[in-house]
Amino acid sequence: MVANEPVTHDLRHLVVQLVEPDEIKFFPGQYMDFVVPGTEESRSFSMANTPNRDGVFEFVIKIYPGGLFSEFLAEKVQPGDRLQVEAPFGTFTLRESRTSDLVFPPAELLAYISQIITLQPGDLLATGTPGGVGSARDPKVFLRPGQTMRTAIEGLGECVNLCVTEEPA
Repeated sequence: MVANEPVTHDLRHLVVQLVEPDEIKFFPGQYMDFVVPGTEESRSFSMANTPNRDGVFEFVIKIYPGGLFSEFLAEKVQPGDRLQVEAPFGTFTLRESRTSDLVFPPAELLAYISQIITLQPGDLLATGTPGGVGSARDPKVFLRPGQTMRTAIEGLGECVNLCVTEEPA
């Protein structure tokens, strides 16, 4: 822990620096779990800073009287103390795009493609890549096990896929 400073009478600005690993990639809307020392409990807090590569995370945490983690934060933890964390958790939207951005309407695409291959219920056709996708970002963003990808076409439906670790053959 780098800093634990009061912002108001009931808010703390907590700054932590990762030790191991020294970097965790995260995105807006994600959060980190802090393990409450001496317990098997954890508390979740959203990162308040922008993603960075230096392993520093900032949080603004409300202190609740009798709160398991917030009381520990207000009364016991000092700069230099080690805290056990697990992260990142939560979801974020990488890129939203509308079918109106497509060169050809979905019905036209399906009609054309179905002349070439037989489509089955549940088939998903990825017809292009909207700007700002993961491989074009710095740092690159790819799905990791446990994350969910939702692909939808308004008025047609959606497909939700859970990313899992590939089992060795």
